[in-house]
Amino acid sequence: MGSTRSPRLFILSRSARLTVRLLLIGALVVPLLLALDQRELLAAESATVTSSLRLRSGPGTGNAILAVMPQGEKVTILEGPTNGWYRIQFRNTTGWAAVEFLARGDSPAPVTGMPGTGTARVNTGTLNLRSGPATSFAVLKRMYQGETVKVVSGPSNGWYQVTSGSTTGWASAIYLALGGSGTTTPPPVSAPPTPPTGAGTATVDTDTLNLRSSPSTSGTIIARMPYGETVRIISTGNGWYQVDFRGRTGWASGTYLRVGGGGAAAPSDSASFWVPVHQQRHSLSCEYASLQIATEALGRRVDEDRFIPVVGQNANPHYGFRGNIDATYIFGTTDYGVYPEALAKALPTFGFTGEVFYGGPDRLKTYLKAGSPVVVWLDFGYTTSFKMDINGESVTMAPRSHVVVAYGFNSQGVQISDPDSSNPKRLIPWSNFNAMWSSMDQMALAVRG
Repeated sequence: MGSTRSPRLFILSRSARLTVRLLLIGALVVPLLLALDQRELLAAESATVTSSLRLRSGPGTGNAILAVMPQGEKVTILEGPTNGWYRIQFRNTTGWAAVEFLARGDSPAPVTGMPGTGTARVNTGTLNLRSGPATSFAVLKRMYQGETVKVVSGPSNGWYQVTSGSTTGWASAIYLALGGSGTTTPPPVSAPPTPPTGAGTATVDTDTLNLRSSPSTSGTIIARMPYGETVRIISTGNGWYQVDFRGRTGWASGTYLRVGGGGAAAPSDSASFWVPVHQQRHSLSCEYASLQIATEALGRRVDEDRFIPVVGQNANPHYGFRGNIDATYIFGTTDYGVYPEALAKALPTFGFTGEVFYGGPDRLKTYLKAGSPVVVWLDFGYTTSFKMDINGESVTMAPRSHVVVAYGFNSQGVQISDPDSSNPKRLIPWSNFNAMWSSMDQMALAVRG
């Protein structure tokens, strides 16, 4: 006999089994899709580059560099974080960037490195505590020489996260000496030592310092002196220095001056003079920006953009600018820059002269002692230079080349003004400077008025 099971019941049973399977699949897939959607929604937000940052093809330093994003650039987070990296959209390029150098929204970027421990002591006259690890972030307070702070984390690209009193923020590592007593209370600020009249120079050690008509905050403001300005000391009194600033005499608070530099108090083998700070306007205009710094230091600023049409274009950087000055900066040689010979030919158009020389720390020192700013070509990769044949001529090229202005030196190193850095005025140790300079054949251009 045949089966007594109802055909209709058999069909319903198969439908039921299919329904159960679909429900099970849905129970697994839907939450996954929702999670992906949520991840995408959370990731689709903007971020700000807090310091010059490499965009890479994958989440790790071993991946290829697609571009270098300038400080302050706005990007879109597409994915992450993944092991300390975000996948982001930078202009028309998608890639990966380290979390620690990206500030999501208005917040400073998180630090993924090892947390700092212990304490540090402020080793400069006054040091800004900022809301994030770059000079573009707001100043929360000023810390003074001798103050001991608690190190919270870092270093992160030359910055420590520290706590001063009840305030936590970021401070430049070069002005912090690790170790200390553990107390966060700054010692009493005493009046600066009184040097004899005209003894040496001092350097402005705060963002902007008022030059006043008398040694008091009630004195009329004569001028505002920028960070890094070198002034000549005339006399002191009650914590104030009478100084000469670009031919103008006035008074400035000793709290914001770092004594030492030139004059009788300086070592015999040293020199230093004032040059301004300037951020290059184009992706690849460090050479022209350096000329703007040098000409302003000599009293007649020539805007970097005025050099562009005078220098012109050429495949050989010795004769003109090679490539697109506004190209996305990558470590390559197609969009590149220009060498000293082409700049020296352009300078007389603006009433200046340029003396090209290749090498010799002694020659560099001679120009600096004479007060001539020197534009120098450095290989920031130390050993990336190579010889390229350009129209039958062998030319030194370096994917990591960069141009800065030397304005002083001492036994420790060379003082530079960097047109593309969050720490524009700094001292490069001689060993590092010579290695980077030698990789570029010790190319240099002394600028004279």
